[in-house]
Formats: sequence, structure tokens, C-alpha cells
Amino acid sequence: ICSEQWSGISTLTSQNADGRGLTADQARTLANLCDANVEVAQLRTALRNMRSEHIEVMDRIQIRLGDDEKAKHDLTLLNDQLMALEDQQNDLQLRIEAREEFVTNREDAATVREALLDAREEDLVNKNVELFHVYLRDAWTYYSEGNAGDCLDRLVKAVNLSYLTPALLARVWANMGLVTLSGTTSIINDEQHTNMSCYKKALGYDPLSPVAWTNLGFSLIAGTDVEIDGIMYTKKNCHMKVLELNPLDSSAWYNTGNNVPTGETVKIDDVDYTKRQCYIKALELDPSVE
Repeated sequence: ICSEQWSGISTLTSQNADGRGLTADQARTLANLCDANVEVAQLRTALRNMRSEHIEVMDRIQIRLGDDEKAKHDLTLLNDQLMALEDQQNDLQLRIEAREEFVTNREDAATVREALLDAREEDLVNKNVELFHVYLRDAWTYYSEGNAGDCLDRLVKAVNLSYLTPALLARVWANMGLVTLSGTTSIINDEQHTNMSCYKKALGYDPLSPVAWTNLGFSLIAGTDVEIDGIMYTKKNCHMKVLELNPLDSSAWYNTGNNVPTGETVKIDDVDYTKRQCYIKALELDPSVE
């Protein structure tokens, strides 16, 4: 029964006037109750609908929340992996830096060691060269005293020194050639050498050694020659070779003049020189030349 049934209820009430029917107020009250029941029913329906929607929303939220949780878990895992990778990268960088520092230190150590070795070698070279000149000076002292044996002994000591340059080796071998008289031999490091073999040894070390060419010129007998690298040299040729190496060598001009026959000339740098002119050239360069 609803409010629209009110007129019917009123009619029903008037028909039941014997007192057993509803009064008008009772009917009105009943109609109001009916309207309230309808509203309650509607409200319950609305509530059911809202509950269903709420459940759907909650389900969607739960699903979304589940997705978010998985995404959050994946993101956390990814961050952990990234941090682990960064740690590995940092560790690798530290190892690289440590290795670079080790290599640098090793290279520095090698450089220092090489510098020390160079310094030590330079020191040894200087000491040996200094000792070389001492032996050579002593040798000439013995030679001037006519003591060929001790002179040769000092020259052998000199030639056995380490770190000598080819020029120094050529010089000492040239001096041993001068000490070894023509037609004799000297025992040098358990080997027999003539004066010519000593000069060839010297020129083998330094083909441009002025001392070797000068001493070779002194040792050659007039009218004889010697083959050096396929070329025959006389006394005059040897001294001219010294002038070729150093045109300002006064002794070479003097020695060349000694070996130019009277009336002949020698060509030096495309200029012809007589014996006299060679002597004059020597005196121009050094008035004390002998």
C-alpha cells in the first residue's frame, strides 16, 4: 500500500463504518509507513548497487595494487642490480687505477733503475777512460826510457779496459804497432802481432784514426807499401791520408814534406806542394813543429 492507494483506503474505511475497519488517521499512518518501506527498499537497492560498485572498484584497486607491488618489486630488484653493477664498476675502476699506479710506479722504478744504470755505466766509462790515459802516459814514460817491455805491458792493460770507444782502441793498437819493431812480434792477449797487424787492427776499429795512419807511415820502410782495405799505401800516402783527415795538422804537413822527393810535388786538395812548401805550411800552422 502506498500513498497512491490513499483514496482506496478512505473508501474502504467509509464502507466499514461499523467500527471494525480502519479510521482515516490509521489509514494515513499506514500509508506513510508504506511510503517509508518503499524508501527503505530503494535505499537497500541503492546500497546493494553501491556495494557492488565498491567491490568492483576494490577489485580494480586490488588488481592495480598487485600490479604496482610487482612493479615496485621489479623496480627494487632493478635498483639492487644497478647498485651491484655500480659497485662492480667502482671496484673495477679502483683496480684499474691501482694497476695504472702500479704500472706507473713500475715504469718510474724502471726509469730510475735505467738512470742509475746509465749513471753507473757513465761512471765506469769515465773511470776506464781516465785509467786508459794513465796507462798510456805510463807507457810513453817507459818508451822514452827505452823500456819496451813495460811500455807494451801498459798498452795491453789499456786495450783490455771496458767501455772504450773505437777511437781509443784504435789509438792504443796504433801505439802497440809503434812499439813492436819491424821484423819482430809482440804477444798481446796470448796472440802474436807484428807492427803491421797492430796497425791493421787499429784501422779496423777506426779507419779515420790519425794516430794509426801517422804511426803506420813512420813504421813503413822507404820504398815499401802496405795494403789497407784493398788499397796500397806508401809512407807518403799514409801521411797524406792524415792531411786528408785534418788539413790543419802541422805534424802531418811536416811528415809529408819529409817523404816528398826533391824536385817532385804532392797534390793536397787539388794544390801541388813541393817538399819546401810542405815545410812552410807546417811552420805556418805551428812554428815549433818538428
